Amino acid sequence: MSGRGKRYAAAAALVHVALGALGACASKQHASPARLGSYLVVLNKADCTMAIVEPNTGWTKDLVPTGIGPHEVAVAYDGSIAVAADYGERTPGTTLTVYDFRERRVTDTIDIAILLAEKHPEVSPLDIRFTDLHAMVLALPGFAGDPKKSGEKILEAIQMAWLDERDG
Repeated sequence: MSGRGKRYAAAAALVHVALGALGACASKQHASPARLGSYLVVLNKADCTMAIVEPNTGWTKDLVPTGIGPHEVAVAYDGSIAVAADYGERTPGTTLTVYDFRERRVTDTIDIAILLAEKHPEVSPLDIRFTDLHAMVLALPGFAGDPKKSGEKILEAIQMAWLDERDG
């Protein structure tokens, strides 16, 4: 799979609102320290940033910009990238910010609405059911995911951004 394909695969997890925890509790009374080399990814919605934090010390390794209103983040299974969903300001956004842990920088911003407009120019975004829209998003190059983890709010945001993209 190409580098862009890997980013799309990681982005798919984010479209379906996958969240993960980096620390595990040893018991109800005592928390275990995070594994050496583990990082916590913290989104700052107001500042439009993503912080990469060492959880045992609180040290901020990196602070990078995201799109407007970052809301959820998912980390690739292999720990190579983190993908944040950028919700926008008043109307939900449909961009994803991709952070590369090895390069220590944002390496891509993915706009789902543009991809849908390019792949389905004959389709009217207002005439499509959410189940069909969800299938179209999953069919984009490199996307895969669990259909049970998608929400109406996210699909509506994608639909409206697609409409804006189509109507210019």
